Amino acid sequence: MSPALSREEIAALVDAIGDTAVACLAARDAEGFVDYAEGFRDEDGRPQQLRLMDRYVSLLRDFDMFEKALLHAYQCNSVNNHSNYDYDALSRLLEAADPEKLRAAGQPAPGPGPFTLYRGVAGRGRARHVQGFSWTGSLGVAGSQAEILGLPDPAVFRAVVPRSCVLAYVLGEEDEYLVRLPTSARPKRVPESEWRPALERHNSRAGRV
Repeated sequence: MSPALSREEIAALVDAIGDTAVACLAARDAEGFVDYAEGFRDEDGRPQQLRLMDRYVSLLRDFDMFEKALLHAYQCNSVNNHSNYDYDALSRLLEAADPEKLRAAGQPAPGPGPFTLYRGVAGRGRARHVQGFSWTGSLGVAGSQAEILGLPDPAVFRAVVPRSCVLAYVLGEEDEYLVRLPTSARPKRVPESEWRPALERHNSRAGRV
């Protein structure tokens, strides 16, 4: 374990998050720390990775793991309709992150930008978070995000985003961009007649019905 932590601090960590997560911390395994930490679950037993990050910002910085752990925790929670706590926590955590380290934790963005990106949301009121952080280059994926929770009024929004607003990029099935939109941005709603066929093509490629 790191010499920066006393035996008492290590014992307290083990009690709080478990032996495996503490071992991952010692090994500088950011993803393992997020995946195996105990004690941060909701009433249904689902992991609360952003609450974990919110609690251990300073510790993860000391181990130079904060940005990698944050990006992984974000990916574990990348449903667009975050709870208000998770949305506010993610905003705080992104403010605390080193921009270059956060970008380096993902993959290089596909080109210099600007990027045409999409965001799927559903529900009503603040929970929609139209100007939230999780965007994708795939219209079909955005349609999937709009419908994933079965909430009313699913919708997809489009925004043209400069490279400077992309905090991190993760190349995977969802072609995901972590984005902080400028305050002047006004995402435009995509007609359902446009995103619904893209969703059907996405589901067909994924073998869904």
